[in-house]
Amino acid sequence: MQKTKYVLIASLLTQACAIFDGYKDNQHSWYAKDLTSVEKILINKGQTIEWEFNSTRKKGELIIMKGDTQFGEYNFVEVGDWKELVNYSSGDFVRGQMFIETTFDNYGNVLSRTVHDKRKRDSEFHKNQTWSSEIRVFRSDSILTQKVKTFSKDGIQRSEFTLGVLNYKQKLSDRLKTKIRVGREIIFDDKGNTKKETYYRYEDRIKAN
Repeated sequence: MQKTKYVLIASLLTQACAIFDGYKDNQHSWYAKDLTSVEKILINKGQTIEWEFNSTRKKGELIIMKGDTQFGEYNFVEVGDWKELVNYSSGDFVRGQMFIETTFDNYGNVLSRTVHDKRKRDSEFHKNQTWSSEIRVFRSDSILTQKVKTFSKDGIQRSEFTLGVLNYKQKLSDRLKTKIRVGREIIFDDKGNTKKETYYRYEDRIKAN
């Protein structure tokens, strides 16, 4: 079952820690409120439904299935190509927008992502983050790794680190995946030179998780 939703859902720069209606992700609490009674009946009977969001701020495909008590009554998984325009503000009165383009796989994992940021006083967006992914083998374990690079407003790389997605074969929103830091983490100075480097061993991170 596929249904097109024309909705405008408020987004935040970061997800708050509070649990809304039993969901560990605020965005998913918004999704849940938009489910119709008919859709809930179908999902509770074991069916998977699809939503296609198409609004001025959010475009992408969502699959919805029965959830569990750990993450909420319904399981919302972003798949395919998504585009989001996010307004944000912080406690120090920094305001701006982020334009986010993400490609998810069928399990909800981020395969690639580009984040462009524009503060209130900026005239144009600048690249803030890039994500890329690959399957890597640590010992006898294969996991999906997501390499994240961050950039300054001037385009200089400021950091680089890698996340290992332990449950990448589970259909679940990427924000709810179990992730660990693996491999090298690099901090760069204002000129793009390596300032600090840390290495996270997979075995140690697994034990600590």
